[in-house]
Amino acid sequence: METERSFSCGDVVKCFRGRDEGFFAVMRTEGKFCYLADGRRRSAAAPKKKNVKHVEYAGRLPEEVAARIAAGGKVGDARLKRLLSEYYQGK
Repeated sequence: METERSFSCGDVVKCFRGRDEGFFAVMRTEGKFCYLADGRRRSAAAPKKKNVKHVEYAGRLPEEVAARIAAGGKVGDARLKRLLSEYYQGK
């Protein structure tokens, strides 16, 4: 039996199922779902609800950004795009 995965706000995950493959930032979590944004297809204001079974851990955003997300503060889409572009380039 597969163990339950858990993510926290500010984690970077890679989606490997569905039409939205790629790297995303975890904006919030609810049970077995996490809400993802990348600043391009999904803005921070309207994150995508995704089952945790369909994503894998890829890293963590800088702590100042992760803390802001966890506190419910706003993070701009341009900033998310810039931070996640490092993962597309191989960090």
